[in-house]
Amino acid sequence: MRSVSAYIRTDVSTQDACCDSAAARRWSKIAECVRSRLRDSQRRPFSGVSCDFREGAITLRGQVATFYLKQIAQELAAKVDGVKVVVNAIEVVEAPSQNAPTAQAMGASVEIDPIKYG
Repeated sequence: MRSVSAYIRTDVSTQDACCDSAAARRWSKIAECVRSRLRDSQRRPFSGVSCDFREGAITLRGQVATFYLKQIAQELAAKVDGVKVVVNAIEVVEAPSQNAPTAQAMGASVEIDPIKYG
């Protein structure tokens, strides 16, 4: 199951955003600022994270290895001027432990009980 979290800033004013080229340029500039913050952070795992900005909301997408990194990306994005809402759709994809055996390696198989799970 994928979880999406949202962070809403309350310390910024709401501005009327119209769909003109000036608004699109502002949105593009804010999105680039967020990308730059993620790229320039001391944590390199953000290279797989992308973002889109529209009308005060930045949406983060991609994959990171830990929930902590997901939260750090959200905090970096929230600190950018013009960002009012952060929609964090980053997926946490933990790398399997090298020491943990997989179910297949242990010879296990999974069967679905049709009575319970239809």
